Amino acid sequence: MIERELKILIVEDSENDALLLLRELHKSGYKTHHTRLETRDAMLTALNTEKWDVVLSDYSMPCFSGLEALQTLKESGLDIPFIIVSGNIGEETAVKIMKAGAHDYVFKGNLTRLTPAIEREMAEAEVRHKNRQAEQELRESEARYRSLLESVSDYVYTVLILDGKMVATSHGPGCESVTGYTPDDFNADPELWLRMVPEEDRPEVLKHVDLLLAGATPPTLEHRIIRKDGCIRWIQNCQVPRYDFEGRIFTYNGIVSDITERKLAEEELKFRNLLLTTQQEASLDGILVVDEYNRVLMFNQRFVDMWGLPPEVLETNFDKIAFQTMLGKFTDLGHFLEQLQQHNEHRDGIYRDEVVLTDGSTFDRYSAPMIGPDHRYYGRVWYFRNITEKKNLENQLFQSQKMEAIGQLAGGIAHDFNNILTAIIGFSTIVAMHMDSDNPQRENVNHILAAADRAADLTRSLLAFSRKQIINPQPLDINKTIKNIEKFLQRIIGEDIRLVTVLEHDILTVKADCGQIEQVLMNLAANARDAMPKGGTLTIETGIFLMDSDFIRAHGYGEPGEYALITVTDTGSGMDEETCKKLFEPFFTTKETGKGTGLGLSIAYGIVRQHNGYIDVHSEKGRGTAFHICLPLIRSAVLLQTDNADEITEGGAETILVADDDPSLRELYANILKQFGYDVITAEDGHDAINKFRESRDRVELVLLDIIMPVVNGKEAFDEIRKIRPDVKTIFVSGYTADVIQQRGILDNSMDFLSKPLRPLQLVRKVREILDRAE
Repeated sequence: MIERELKILIVEDSENDALLLLRELHKSGYKTHHTRLETRDAMLTALNTEKWDVVLSDYSMPCFSGLEALQTLKESGLDIPFIIVSGNIGEETAVKIMKAGAHDYVFKGNLTRLTPAIEREMAEAEVRHKNRQAEQELRESEARYRSLLESVSDYVYTVLILDGKMVATSHGPGCESVTGYTPDDFNADPELWLRMVPEEDRPEVLKHVDLLLAGATPPTLEHRIIRKDGCIRWIQNCQVPRYDFEGRIFTYNGIVSDITERKLAEEELKFRNLLLTTQQEASLDGILVVDEYNRVLMFNQRFVDMWGLPPEVLETNFDKIAFQTMLGKFTDLGHFLEQLQQHNEHRDGIYRDEVVLTDGSTFDRYSAPMIGPDHRYYGRVWYFRNITEKKNLENQLFQSQKMEAIGQLAGGIAHDFNNILTAIIGFSTIVAMHMDSDNPQRENVNHILAAADRAADLTRSLLAFSRKQIINPQPLDINKTIKNIEKFLQRIIGEDIRLVTVLEHDILTVKADCGQIEQVLMNLAANARDAMPKGGTLTIETGIFLMDSDFIRAHGYGEPGEYALITVTDTGSGMDEETCKKLFEPFFTTKETGKGTGLGLSIAYGIVRQHNGYIDVHSEKGRGTAFHICLPLIRSAVLLQTDNADEITEGGAETILVADDDPSLRELYANILKQFGYDVITAEDGHDAINKFRESRDRVELVLLDIIMPVVNGKEAFDEIRKIRPDVKTIFVSGYTADVIQQRGILDNSMDFLSKPLRPLQLVRKVREILDRAE
């Protein structure tokens, strides 16, 4: 007897019971391959890793029941016969098992039914498998048929005409793939051909039919139809009329083609062209496209505007005339022509550079080749972007960075240098005060003071052009300021040069430091004097200037608003463009060695910018120079009133607390104040000052604080001292620059401040002024 193979999955917790099942199958001539398991996880693993002919399961087990095993098999989706093999389970339980989906059940006490039950269920499973396979093949066949019908995009139809009217139509079988309707649908409904045309397309279709019925041969018609499934499709309808022997039309044949995909492609192309055109016209770049022979294919309006191409050029032979117009605008035509030659020799290259036009504009030029999928060169796209404003800003940034570098240098030396100068000036002054007028050393001391003054002026000059000097801006009438120093300016320029002032009749009020503005005018006057060695005219004019967006865009600087305009013009030798560009740079000078420091105009520039103003220069060789200064104009301000009251030089008997981390300056301040009768307490830093003020809070009338000190700085000490006694008067002193002091929160109009280097009498007068000031 030939053994038949059988793969069995046994769900059984008893090894002996499983062996009984296998022994029964061996007796029936089966060679078995089996796996015994008793948990859900083991069953899932077995179902996923091997193919089984049948599942035999006990009904009741400690960890896993027969019904749970049946549910696990169902969830796997496998169609495998499932037979319960158990003890006497009763009729009710047997019915429950079969309703749950088991294929059969066999009692362990009667295993003779096992083999027939397995064979029957395996046969039925094979039938189910073949049915499913046949159903799948049918579905695939139907899908292939539908695909074939859908792929047919043409069908033929015939229309019979009697007495000039359509009386019958005949549609080929392909009509279903295009319209969704069968030939029988069209035969049953003679008006179906028209009703499936959307209402908005029907007039054109009926007009076409009227032409056919009248005996004409109309052109091919394209229109939409509504398929049976509701989808909109595009068709192409082409008719060929046939005539009887009397020349009357009696029928016509037509062919309908589904052109939906072509129409969609055309719409997509239209959209892409519209999108491309919109992008080109909305672009910030001027775009020019040329073909492989450098003939112009297209350009956008931005390109026309950037290059200033007049309408008459656009209306003529654009290629030649526009090209000639463009060539006339390059400052370096030779370089541009070399670039074009390079592009023609290396057509696949991508190029980018900058071009400068004769009107001063700068364009960023970028070009890329148009290379097709076939690697053929079809032309080149050129992009031009106006970066004039960007270049102006870069130049301003470069100049600002140079100024900032020197400013950092100036700020770095200012504090220590000012402390040294304060000590030199202070102690020298004290020495001079104690000398007899006929003392032979008095002249030497005066030389020391004069040298210290020059050093202090140099420090102030460095800080001025770096915009770090401490200024005291007040409402100021520019016209009055010019009138006040007019005679002094005349002495600066000399008798050979005539000074002319043309002042605005309205009051021009700006918020400025009077001394600083005078310094600017004196520096410009000195510069004009040197430019007119043989005499000439220096003119100072004032007026109101409205700075608008057009001016800012053209010049690359400024903020919109009203400005007081000061124009200083000379009739000197003038300068070229390159010299003008460097004129405000520190240490740049056109004078001979030893005749100029190169700081005069830099200082003027720094002062004007520190006042939130602007200064520029216009000059030509042999035609003189004009400096334009713009300072923000203010309205309804109370002007600064200057007087010539006698300076206060008397001392007093009050107690003053002096805090400075420099021992020599502490000694100097104490020495000076004591000589004028004051009682002085000294502190070496802010912490020491707080403690000493706390000890003498009732008798200290004024506190003199250096701003920058170790441990506790002057501002922090001031805040703590005010907590102890809010009414105490305070003077701040510092040799640091304005920006450093600003960071410490000291520059406040309500606080009194002295800047180093300071003279002894300057200190005494300020102390007396503050002590006498009414709260």
